[in-house]
Amino acid sequence: MIYPKHFPGKAKDYSNEREFHERFSEDFPNDSYVYYSLTLITPDVPMREIDFVVVCPLGIVTIELKNGRWRVKKNIWEFYNVRARDWERIEGKSYDSPISQAQSQKELLYEFINNHNQLSELVPKEYFHSAVFFLKNLKQEFPTPNSPNMHLFGKRELEETDNLYELVSQIFYKSNLPPLSKQTLEKIHTIIKKNLNFFHTFRTSPQKEEEDLLTLSKAQFKLLEGIYSKPRNLVFGSSGSGKSILAGELAIQYAKLGKKVILWQGQSSLYFIWKEELTFLKERENIVLIHNPKEINSNDYEILIADGIESRTWMIGVAGCYVSVTEFIGGHLMTCRAVKWFVYVLFSQSEGAKCVGQQEVSSAPGGPTVH
Repeated sequence: MIYPKHFPGKAKDYSNEREFHERFSEDFPNDSYVYYSLTLITPDVPMREIDFVVVCPLGIVTIELKNGRWRVKKNIWEFYNVRARDWERIEGKSYDSPISQAQSQKELLYEFINNHNQLSELVPKEYFHSAVFFLKNLKQEFPTPNSPNMHLFGKRELEETDNLYELVSQIFYKSNLPPLSKQTLEKIHTIIKKNLNFFHTFRTSPQKEEEDLLTLSKAQFKLLEGIYSKPRNLVFGSSGSGKSILAGELAIQYAKLGKKVILWQGQSSLYFIWKEELTFLKERENIVLIHNPKEINSNDYEILIADGIESRTWMIGVAGCYVSVTEFIGGHLMTCRAVKWFVYVLFSQSEGAKCVGQQEVSSAPGGPTVH
């Protein structure tokens, strides 16, 4: 089983991750868990993302994909920068090579599982392994790792193998450890689901809760808590930081509370996707999805949530308990609607966006921030 079941449609596929997502999904048996793009949030450690994590009866392995060219020159790892057309060292990271990166991910995962198992060891450390898949290098180009739990795979092995499960299983053969029990595997899965805050997206029908799991980080949940506590919020973050996920989840949560919600999605592609996915939600009667505020035809709503509206200039103003939505194009007033919203939340990529009565709630380095 792989989580999420479907490769995120908007994810940038720099490392052939979509291809390997499909291969892991097809090749691994049902008694194994494979997690894609797993983000670990560990105290006092910068947030780290792992390309793939395999949890199976034979053990646990973190896998890092490298789709660029690498070399080791005078014991120093370098990667080829395509734009600069030159070899460069790793700078500004807590690791100095793909090997140290993968090893640190393994250590963090071991610590993460134990921390969420009442600080006790759920799986002995010798069951944890790390691997790097080099998609454009041969394995022989690099020195053999010193640790028996660190493994390298080159493009030849990855291209010639017909089954990733058989390839990954080679990692555990020399360990000769008894297999992990089904109960242990399920406990690990529960820890990952609970503490990485998996939730289901719009398109998840009740029958598919386990299939379409996506991650909502602790930082994002903290932002939701901040939003709930204040009537006016501006959420900004870079592209891909999770703003649209937060917007959708926020609409669902308010709708579950019986609130009337206007969900304004300015991006055409997401608007049509969300329009289709809303048909699966029992809360859909409390959510009105719009692409333009001209579609607002009633005052009978309590919540406005706006996402993906950077392509134009909008002004959201407050007068008493009324909110006006104004669109400016070339400095000219185009649209104006006054609606009685008690709460509104705006999602923006630009930190220069302004929000009437904005109040700082919290911040999350690298992710969305609420004001």
